[in-house]
Amino acid sequence: MKKTVFLSAAFMLFAHITMAQVFSSSFENWTNNTPDGWMGSATHTTSLTVTQSSDAQQGSSSCQLTTSGTAHRRFTTQPVAVTAGTVYSVSFYLKGAGEIRTGLVNAPYGTNDYQAYNPYIQATGTWTQQTQQITASVTGDAQFIFSVINSAAPNHIMIDNVVISTSTVSLVPIYDIQYTTAANGASPLVGQTVTTAGVVTGVYTSGNNNGYFIQDAPGAWNGIHVFQGTNTNLPAIGNQVQVTGSVVEFNGLTQLTGVTTAVLNPSVAQPTPVDITTLQLATQEQWEGVLVRVVDATCTEQNSGFGMWRINDGTGDAKVHNLMMNFTPVLNNTYTIVGVVNYAFEEYRICPRNLNDINGGTIGTQEVTIQQIQSTTATDGASPFAGQTVTTRGIVTAIWPTQGFFIQNGSGPWSGIFVFNTTINPAMGDSIKVTGNVFEYFGLTQLTSIAQHEIISTGNALPAPTVISTQAANTEQYESVLVRVENAICTNANAGFGMFKLNNSSADMLVDDDVFAYAAILGNGYNAQGIMWFSFSEFKMLPRMASDIQLIGSASLENSALEQVVVYPNPAQQSIFVANHEGAISILDVQGRTVKTQTISAVNNEINIETLESGVYFLTVNGQSVRFVKK
Repeated sequence: MKKTVFLSAAFMLFAHITMAQVFSSSFENWTNNTPDGWMGSATHTTSLTVTQSSDAQQGSSSCQLTTSGTAHRRFTTQPVAVTAGTVYSVSFYLKGAGEIRTGLVNAPYGTNDYQAYNPYIQATGTWTQQTQQITASVTGDAQFIFSVINSAAPNHIMIDNVVISTSTVSLVPIYDIQYTTAANGASPLVGQTVTTAGVVTGVYTSGNNNGYFIQDAPGAWNGIHVFQGTNTNLPAIGNQVQVTGSVVEFNGLTQLTGVTTAVLNPSVAQPTPVDITTLQLATQEQWEGVLVRVVDATCTEQNSGFGMWRINDGTGDAKVHNLMMNFTPVLNNTYTIVGVVNYAFEEYRICPRNLNDINGGTIGTQEVTIQQIQSTTATDGASPFAGQTVTTRGIVTAIWPTQGFFIQNGSGPWSGIFVFNTTINPAMGDSIKVTGNVFEYFGLTQLTSIAQHEIISTGNALPAPTVISTQAANTEQYESVLVRVENAICTNANAGFGMFKLNNSSADMLVDDDVFAYAAILGNGYNAQGIMWFSFSEFKMLPRMASDIQLIGSASLENSALEQVVVYPNPAQQSIFVANHEGAISILDVQGRTVKTQTISAVNNEINIETLESGVYFLTVNGQSVRFVKK
């Protein structure tokens, strides 16, 4: 007989029983050709046409959505208040040709604020009512999304009478998902979409394969793996979460995929690890996804391949895996190990989460400098310590609240590194010692799976920013280092995804808004400092605060350092003359490329520009900038 014992009142499963409408739209009211209550900030304003149609399911008008191109286009509501863990039912009438699905995005929104979309629905030539459900991951304002693709004439996609309301949903105990008598260990709920809840017992990141484990009671069958794919917006160990997703068997591992995760409580006591033998660990399905402990097991093999080692407590061999942390055991030493049981390649493994999960034997990691971790001659920029657990120390130079923090040892090349962790919460100027795994995340070297940390001192002076060219900013050696570029011109004020470009006569450099957003103006001159970051195969600077960006020259006015410099005529056709200046002159185009250089003097101050195409150019004088237009 099945039996479920809950850890505490905090783990009790419940059902939503209140039904309440949170949004409705019949598309009868439009203002300036825009439907009232719609066109939220996440709506695509390009490649999507929103028009009022007289073909209505009910009433006098509906909304027609027309896409161009092959990418999906978002049509969203204005912000609506939602509650974490609440399931919302999105009901609407659909007609036309094309496909549509629903989703939800937190507001204000970023890349990691989009929740998993529902499957696409194919529109037909008649009005049909459709309903999809979405679980909110946060409490606050959010925009409901209608995602459209492949719309076709004449009707494209038409929607009408949208009603969004809270929906009744019962939580399924993890036991009911995992318990099975099937010889292959398959869940009885395979293929079904379920909502469950539990406390996060382990979290891992591994390139395109990220995920975590949850458990809702101690003991067998009460833990499960949650697969997140490329999503790095993961909950933390100790979070109580509600998860909605599909039950899938992946090579014998029962897991939830296509999930929406809502954090219900940021800190809940962990379930007590269950003591099992190494034989039970290696052979029994019931411990899959469960937090367990193996006592006094001897290391019988230091390297079993693929980051694993072998242990035996006298009952039989089992494996320890580095899914969440790396550890180098000593052969024949005895260890007591806590970890989550995972299943892959037809074998069960225990996966410790940090150094505290391993006791006994010879435990320790080597301490290395940040420069030793980062300095590399590998063409892909990979650290020579990739995959190893190390201890290092440095001064905290920047905080990225949703991702982690940066530390630095001195100044100059190779001196900084990113620490992927949101639970330590240090302050800028803290001197910190950390132990963690060196991990290459899409080309970015970082410390993750932090096992230990120590705040050595606070209020320390930050390392001086290393002054570099915008060209040098695009090199591996300054990754995660606090740098500064000076006398740089904004060559692109909107480089996409909140970025702009700067160039100080060497090459373009991207400046991103992940930590601090700044609205640069094309042609203006800036001094800028921040942490160099690497993502999507590009280096970019991350300013930390307003004082990291200094305006030094306006696109329309000469700055004070150039008040005596005269450039004439402006506009010009054949030549320009520069008065009150002697020395090097550079002319840059709007892409930041140097198109002409020349040294001028008081008696030879003419610059021939006949070979330049008509357009806007920038004249650089002693590192300062003046804008002129040649027609």
